[in-house]
Amino acid sequence: MIVLEFKAMKQWQELLDKTWKDAEVFATLVQQLPESKFEDSFSNEKYGNYYTNIHGIIEHTHYHLGQIVFMKKLVRKQKQ
Repeated sequence: MIVLEFKAMKQWQELLDKTWKDAEVFATLVQQLPESKFEDSFSNEKYGNYYTNIHGIIEHTHYHLGQIVFMKKLVRKQKQ
């Protein structure tokens, strides 16, 4: 059981590290966009502009972070 928990914790930490790294890369790329690009159509006009899509990515990430927090609370409560 301890080995499985260690493996799970290692995988969890690797996921956290990758998530933070990806977030930093994303933020850097957004910072490098010229202001005028935010108004341009994304890959196809039906998907809106860059601003709407970047905002959507951030909002979607927050949604999943909320799910993770909720699940962590449930797991901690079950361990008590």
